Amino acid sequence: LLETQPIAGLVDAYAEAFKRKHGAWQNTLQGLASDGRTAAVWGAGTKGVIFLNMLGALASQVELVIDQNPRKHGKHIAGVGTRISGPSTLAGSGVKLVIVMNPLYVPEISAQLSALGVTADVVTA
Repeated sequence: LLETQPIAGLVDAYAEAFKRKHGAWQNTLQGLASDGRTAAVWGAGTKGVIFLNMLGALASQVELVIDQNPRKHGKHIAGVGTRISGPSTLAGSGVKLVIVMNPLYVPEISAQLSALGVTADVVTA
């Protein structure tokens, strides 16, 4: 007989962690909106698509989706429809929070933002 109790416990723990993380992002994005500030997601690959769709209606609080790949520019994120743009779009955009999908790229993205004159907080999803 297969022992399912450890698996059930892992599933419950995952569901609880997801609820906490989802709630934290809801609070962050609602706080930005109430302060009149905007956010951008950096990364239009699978992680970015899933992240934005997980947000549901709050995805509308994300003004821009940024991706380095010029073949993605002008396209839209499946499900939520947010337009994908290049990094230079951030210059002068007023974005105050950049949510990075891949933490390995935070130093490179931070350097690009600095070069563009963008003063935004950079966090990882």
